[in-house]
This record gives sequence, structure tokens and C-alpha cells, in this order.
Amino acid sequence: MEDILMTIPSYCDDCETWHQEHIWAYDDGTYTSCDSDGDHEPIEAEDVPSCEEHDRLWREYAQWVVEQGEDPLGNFYVRYSTKVKERWQFKLTKTLVGPRLIGVRRAGRAYTPDELPEHARSFLNLDASGKLGDFATWAELTEVLPEVKPGKWFVAHIEYDKPRPEAVTARELRKIARHNIN
Repeated sequence: MEDILMTIPSYCDDCETWHQEHIWAYDDGTYTSCDSDGDHEPIEAEDVPSCEEHDRLWREYAQWVVEQGEDPLGNFYVRYSTKVKERWQFKLTKTLVGPRLIGVRRAGRAYTPDELPEHARSFLNLDASGKLGDFATWAELTEVLPEVKPGKWFVAHIEYDKPRPEAVTARELRKIARHNIN
């Protein structure tokens, strides 16, 4: 049988970030060190970190997180985004090349197609010209969205993950990492 004995953090000076190293143990008494790409390198039994060394390495990593406000290994749970639901209004028209966006409103503000935030562009699958990428004809569009009428406003509720401010996530990471050092 083979299994991961432990996972330890290691700082790479070449790429100036942290990586995880997995120490594998095998029934025949051999050990390997495995990187995140799955590459195994044999190591001697005396090179396997002790439990104390394992804990010390993770405390060093936690101290680095406290100092930097970043968690490149994803070791500490913080939310990097929040679910947001927005109400948008869109107006489409028929053209020879398929449905095209001609109007956008949200919260009392009008937008041109090129001003739309990425989550709204993605919802409509807009190309650079304002054409809806999923529908070649108006008939295809109305099969999916029968409530859409040419030249009339329709409402769509768009849910997406909105990134939280980096300062907030850094503060939360520092707090959690400090707790893990003690």
C-alpha cells in the first residue's frame, strides 16, 4: 500500500512563491517526495520530516501569510468573492445577422454594449459588435427566451461572483494565520 504521509509547505526562491510537497510512504519502507505536478523523487527515511518539523514548517508558512496577507497554497479559508444578484434590462432587435443588443439599463443608468461589465457581457454571450453569440436567428432566441420581443425591454436577473476587496481578504487571512501560529 502507498499513501501520503504528510504534506509540507516549501518556499521556492526561483519563482518566489510557496509550493506543497507531499511525502509518500510505501509498504517496502521507501519514501518519495512529490510536487504538485505529480513528479516523485525518492528520498531517504532520515530525510522524512518529523512531526515537529512538519508543524514548524506550517507555522513558518502561517507567519509568512501574516506578513504578506496572501495564501498561495489556499491553506486558510476566506471568501474571495460574494454572490451578487443584479437586475438588468436589455433591449434587442432583429437584424440580418441575428439578434443584436440595442439598449441596456441597470439601476437607472444606461449602458452601451461596450460599457457592460464582464458578467453582463458573459450572460448575453456578446461579441465585440453587440451580437448575441448563441443565437444566429431571432427564432433561435425566442425558443429559449419567448418573452423577448424586438425593440422591447426585458428583465434579466444576473447572479455572479463579485470579488471582495483585497484588503478585506488580506486582513481575514492574517487573523486566521495568526491563530494558527499559536
